[in-house]
Amino acid sequence: MKMSGNRRILLMLSISLLMCFEATSISAQELSPTRKLRRVYLALVQHEPEFERYEALLDADDADAFIEQEVDRLLDSPEFHEHLVQWGREYMPFPQVATPRVWRAGNAINSTYCADDTLHAGALAITNGSNTDSGEVCDDPAAPTSVASPWWDPSQSITTVGIAANQDTFFEGTDCGTVNLSNYWVAPKVYGCGCGPNLIFCHRGDLGLPYMGSYNKTFGDGEIYHPLAQRRAIIDEPANLLAHIVVNDRPFSDLVLGNYTVANQGLYYMYLRAGRQSGAHTGDDENRWFERFPDKSTKLEVTFEEMNPHLLNDPDYTFDPRVDTEIQGIPSAGVLTMIGPNAAWPRERVRAARWLESLACDEFSPPEVPIDFPIYQTDPATEGVCLHCHTRLDAAAISFKRIFQSGSAIAGVGRWRIENFVSYDANRQRFESTYLPNTVLTPLSQEELDADSNSRLIDYMQPGQLLLGVASDGTIGPRGFAKILVESGSFDQCAVRRAHERFGGRALDLGMDAAFLRETTERFVASDRNMKALIRDLVLGRTAGW
Repeated sequence: MKMSGNRRILLMLSISLLMCFEATSISAQELSPTRKLRRVYLALVQHEPEFERYEALLDADDADAFIEQEVDRLLDSPEFHEHLVQWGREYMPFPQVATPRVWRAGNAINSTYCADDTLHAGALAITNGSNTDSGEVCDDPAAPTSVASPWWDPSQSITTVGIAANQDTFFEGTDCGTVNLSNYWVAPKVYGCGCGPNLIFCHRGDLGLPYMGSYNKTFGDGEIYHPLAQRRAIIDEPANLLAHIVVNDRPFSDLVLGNYTVANQGLYYMYLRAGRQSGAHTGDDENRWFERFPDKSTKLEVTFEEMNPHLLNDPDYTFDPRVDTEIQGIPSAGVLTMIGPNAAWPRERVRAARWLESLACDEFSPPEVPIDFPIYQTDPATEGVCLHCHTRLDAAAISFKRIFQSGSAIAGVGRWRIENFVSYDANRQRFESTYLPNTVLTPLSQEELDADSNSRLIDYMQPGQLLLGVASDGTIGPRGFAKILVESGSFDQCAVRRAHERFGGRALDLGMDAAFLRETTERFVASDRNMKALIRDLVLGRTAGW
């Protein structure tokens, strides 16, 4: 029914008034239907309803039924998905790493295009700092050239020049996918490795994106939040996974227990290159992996293992370096095994603290004084004033020991075994100086470490030790920590608290709201941890007087 002019004016006045008098002391039962609708929109999509929705509400026979239908419609809207991504960034905040090196595409060989005023204008050439090839070959008539369909745009053909033109997977017996454990600068010059088939060993160049500065000009990531920037993809990966889980009615615990993520072409490439650097290969098919992405912005659900075979699908994988010989990798564990957060928090104790705060709503505060602590000697988890926090910090941090090298490598696995590092390598020195024997972080004797240096990378709690009141089942790596997090109930209760604060209108008081929190958490778990259903209940509860 078309609204009359007077009715429209009255509705506009009432909406203006409710905006001026949004007093929290007014209960939901006293709210008008238009005000309830406004609360629903603000909670789910962060803006007020369009004027036409107010009109439809007033024309509805049953206002409450109309509002419930609006909730369901909004829960399926792209705007709600975008709100979830924003919530995910706040749910799991981690700092952006300023150093461009951290965000390179899994140590891919850097490349650039020859300038317009050169002989090979527009051709792709390798550029690696002091080992730059592009300046020499772009004007060299004798430089070899080849044509390839690049992984970042298989619909086009690109001319490559110089060393970049080498499309061989191996060059003089050297595996071009894994040369140089940590120093990829010299790979093209020393080994002669080029960009390989479909240019899979090279970065995608500048792509015409805006530059962050001269140092980033080569890498092509552009501004942090350019839609095509790989840097943005890796920063937003945890938030994108949270949104994907919620809108698809997956168990919210997949956030930490899942073996999958949401990746676009650039993000997939970073994981693929990380796997290549560690020596993992999936055969010839990996050279055409990019064909599954219709364009650079397409996001697909993919398993971690298909991108990097060392991030295992096995949810119960165990490995004891004292008795087992060859480790296959670590089980994938949702956000806990993502490159971005692990690069932003490069040390295992910091990772443990931040994840406990974000996912268990844990808080670290100094103890009440006076209190006596044992004298500190070697272990902060059992000695000195720091043990107040490190008692649980180190029990969690042991799960994150193996992830290093800007969050993309797994120590002790494949080519990343400790003996493969030269003695002066910073990573090897840190492993040997930080993971000390007979500590909570390294529960091994000196004799066991002497027998195998890689045993210091043991990454699960030992029998008799508890974290959040739960013992380890032997699963290694972040997945073992995730299991404890979920089994303890801390993950679920924290999820309910964060959802209520975001969508329920206020933060819960752990004292006054204890019964409500317990009952809501039980319903949440019984629903197979369906976060969308919880959000729906919380939003409707704000209109029903909960």
